[in-house]
Amino acid sequence: MHREMSYERAVGLGLFGVMVTLSWPIWIMIAASQRTWTWQVTVSTLIPLGLTLLWVGIYLGVVGRVANAYEHAVHGAGHLLHGGLHRHA
Repeated sequence: MHREMSYERAVGLGLFGVMVTLSWPIWIMIAASQRTWTWQVTVSTLIPLGLTLLWVGIYLGVVGRVANAYEHAVHGAGHLLHGGLHRHA
């Protein structure tokens, strides 16, 4: 099932993509200003990396699929725990 992307979603993803893209040069400037390369500088890479992966995940629809899979798993666990005592409409 393929959903067509709305204009608002496309603009929002585009703006978020620009912010993500600009987070890397900012991180590089901060890392370059450090006198020594410490573990804090290395861990700080997780911020732009996390934003980049989040943007890719949202763009590809991975977040929605993970949420849907979680909902199905919780429903299945509830069905197993309650022994199928509830009815579906």
